[in-house]
Amino acid sequence: MSRRRVVEETDRLSDLPEGILHHILSFLDTKPVVQTSVLSSKWRFVWKHVPVLNFRRSSFATDLGFVHHVEQVLSHRHSNCDVLKISTDFRILANMGLFARIMKYAASHGLQQLSLLRIVEEEFYSVFPDAIECISSCCQSLKVLELQQAYLDRAAFETLSRLNQLETLTLHSSYFDFGRVDEPLDPFANFPKLEYLQLLHCTSRSISVNPDDPRCCLKVCGPQLLYLEIHKESFDDIEISAPKLKSFTYWADVDIHGIRKGVSKWSFPSLDHADLSLWGYKGLVSCAFVSDDHKQSLLEGCVNLFHAVCNVESLSLHMDTTEILIQAYDVVKDQPSPFGRLKFLNLLYSKGSFKVPYQVIQYFLEGSLNVDDKCFVIGKMPRARKHELVAGSSVLVVNLDSLDFAADAVEEAEDQNSEGIDLDD
Repeated sequence: MSRRRVVEETDRLSDLPEGILHHILSFLDTKPVVQTSVLSSKWRFVWKHVPVLNFRRSSFATDLGFVHHVEQVLSHRHSNCDVLKISTDFRILANMGLFARIMKYAASHGLQQLSLLRIVEEEFYSVFPDAIECISSCCQSLKVLELQQAYLDRAAFETLSRLNQLETLTLHSSYFDFGRVDEPLDPFANFPKLEYLQLLHCTSRSISVNPDDPRCCLKVCGPQLLYLEIHKESFDDIEISAPKLKSFTYWADVDIHGIRKGVSKWSFPSLDHADLSLWGYKGLVSCAFVSDDHKQSLLEGCVNLFHAVCNVESLSLHMDTTEILIQAYDVVKDQPSPFGRLKFLNLLYSKGSFKVPYQVIQYFLEGSLNVDDKCFVIGKMPRARKHELVAGSSVLVVNLDSLDFAADAVEEAEDQNSEGIDLDD
């Protein structure tokens, strides 16, 4: 077999359909994407059709080299090729003329998604309003926006609200600064088509001047909101109004002040799935300065969260959240289960041994006894194992290595005075 034939047979990447090649290259910075043009004659013009542009100032030794690269890419791309997404970092804001050039070019080529990452350096805070104004003016058809470590005040949100086609908004490690406020912050009410909202590690610098309620409260008002993720926020309280919400992820810290008081007012009538992770309670329980009454109050606040998501069909609980419910069993043992539609319960744990009392499991299952095709799952995270769904007497059972559980096993174990299900490695 000739060497040429061997090379041709092993070059499977070049034989892939053009659309798949574009998808693979969309994960790379634009600089190495352009450099693929030297691989062969077939690759010479592939980069001109890639619909995603990832401009990184850090890939170049000088500002001049970066500016030249961007200008060359925009000038030599195929004129009829859309730009579906642009991702760039904060350093581009040092040259607002170049940033405006990119935005105008992308807008004229059907830009749908924009990611502006890591704007944390204070030297860029002064030009950030200009960047937001440029985005809102040039890209009014934008559907997906991601901002990382951004500084967001009232003016910034008012400007962003001009993006009235926006469907997905991700704010990561961003600062909300509304100054002195006398009512809840409501920055998302003016996005009429917003369906997916992510608030990840966001912080508030606002100060409440309301003497009757000194807390700084964030209000998430989304009449069309379908998916909401809130991770590790630091607001004093959160109010949520999302009647169409289908999926809710809430990962939060239970500190000395307890879970957010606004949880008791949350109501999601259309909710299908919830993913809950609460941590910190175990440390509070061990603190001598926390009274038993206060610990009980913290538990009751956590139970309020279960009532807020009681309409779900699918519920994922991380180990720390399940532990809270175990501690709170005396609070809930005489209460009927709020979960009337629950079909799928997923208990996630990371490592070591973990015992789940059967009474806790029943708390979730007994409210939905008349629901067909229920499923109880015990899963490990983050390392997943293969599992297989098989039919059980009244639930679907997940076989996870040697673990096998069904609803009738609860009754049998209770007859034998067993304490619960052991989860271990």
